[in-house]
Amino acid sequence: MSLDNLQKIRENFIKEIEEVKDLSLLEKIRVKYLGRKSELIDILSSLKNLSIEERRETGVKANELRKELADLIREKTEDLHYKYSLIQPSLDITKPGKKAEAGHLHLLTKVEEEIKQIFLSMNFSVIEGPEVEDEYHNFDALNIPINHPAREMWDTFWLLRNQKEIRNPKSEIRKSEKLLLRTHTSPVQIRYIE
Repeated sequence: MSLDNLQKIRENFIKEIEEVKDLSLLEKIRVKYLGRKSELIDILSSLKNLSIEERRETGVKANELRKELADLIREKTEDLHYKYSLIQPSLDITKPGKKAEAGHLHLLTKVEEEIKQIFLSMNFSVIEGPEVEDEYHNFDALNIPINHPAREMWDTFWLLRNQKEIRNPKSEIRKSEKLLLRTHTSPVQIRYIE
């Protein structure tokens, strides 16, 4: 009786799987024939009630059928995936591309911009000046005497004149003046006042 049931299960499965056109229907068939509540699983669980000889024969045939059904479902799944990929291409060449972001601003830069916006909203002006400054704007125009400690080597970073990369042809720096890294923000105020 169990062997006849196995043959009927196989025949019905073959008929149904040939008619499958999409993956959702294939999943329903898989559950119907290989799920926990399927006829095949019922046959396998009822083996304990059979005699030893019937158990061997039915158990082997049932396990072979289960493997065959699982293989057919796997093959049908691959076929449907292949057909689906041919019908609907995964790449739409008419769609505009996504712009890749090059990076982001540093946190200190964001804070600086936020502070500038706050001062601008209070009607202040935000003025920026050069980082490399001449001695006149950095000290002389601010009435800082020559013997002031801010002019000494350990407080000020002086630049050598023969370095061409710090020279800007558009700058107003005269060749006779010494260059230094700006030591405070006041030279920018002098340039703005001028």
